[in-house]
Amino acid sequence: MGRTEVGFALSLIGGILGIGLGIIILFFSAFIFSIASRFSVNMPESVQRGGTYFIIAGIWVILTSLIVIKSGTWMKEEKTCKKGGVLALIFSIIGGGGLFGFVGGILGIVASSYPHYYDPSRNIQQPPTRPQSSLSSSPPITSTPSYMIKKKV
Repeated sequence: MGRTEVGFALSLIGGILGIGLGIIILFFSAFIFSIASRFSVNMPESVQRGGTYFIIAGIWVILTSLIVIKSGTWMKEEKTCKKGGVLALIFSIIGGGGLFGFVGGILGIVASSYPHYYDPSRNIQQPPTRPQSSLSSSPPITSTPSYMIKKKV
């Protein structure tokens, strides 16, 4: 099982941008209510319903963006990387995670399929190398191979 730092970072960026979008939607709905109440004492039902839908949409985008951020943090651990990738992917599609959360979720799913996906913090042992002589790069020949010996006829 692998883990991904890039998937975490992209999901984090997508979640933060989604929270910003949700806040903008909430401000927009407050703006609709303030303009409508300024011009009429009795707000039309369609304006009330529209403002309410915007409030619900803003809260939904903020909640799904928070889930995208949390699932991004799960991608940093090997045991929960796949679960975090799937959740980031789903909630980016149905919520406010956007393209960054979508790509981060895909990276989380892909990284969980590969064991020990590239991680520079791991100490991976390199195979031992043959010591090189100081005079040449090839090892010295100690005996002549049989195919090089000329036979007398």
